[in-house]
Amino acid sequence: MIRAYIFDLFGTLAFHNLKSAEEIVKDYHEELLVSPFTETKMPDKLKRKLKEMTKNAEIKLYDDSEEIIRQLQQKYAIGMITNIYEITAEKTKQDLNRFFNNFDPLLMSYECRIAKPDPLIFHLALERLDINPEEAVMAGDSMKRDIIPAQQLGMKTIKIDRTKQNLIDLI
Repeated sequence: MIRAYIFDLFGTLAFHNLKSAEEIVKDYHEELLVSPFTETKMPDKLKRKLKEMTKNAEIKLYDDSEEIIRQLQQKYAIGMITNIYEITAEKTKQDLNRFFNNFDPLLMSYECRIAKPDPLIFHLALERLDINPEEAVMAGDSMKRDIIPAQQLGMKTIKIDRTKQNLIDLI
């Protein structure tokens, strides 16, 4: 029996215009996902550039995101596992603060110091939800980071391609 849904954030529930920022910091991408911003070895010039880009970023929910979470909350626990830089998380929390209140647990890679596809971050979510893998559904857009690791643990999965699908149609 399904007791919880766990969602990825970007590409699943929300989107941003920071792709160019990811390209600029590509050599530091993995480090930024699992480290506080101030602890990264990224040069100060790049840090300043990323801060400026993030400050001006647009972070928005897909049209059906709030509705699907509202519907699922009536029957299931709702969690989130997201790979996110600390600086992007700050901007995202600012823009989507009320929406984040729907998720418990809300696991951000930089806080956990673990990024998907590492199974430890999935185990942490399951532990906090106090459920077994077969009682959870992982919804995400990345086969490598969301779907395959969740399936390997025994979770059910929903793969979404936001260019072709609405999440509400898949659940």
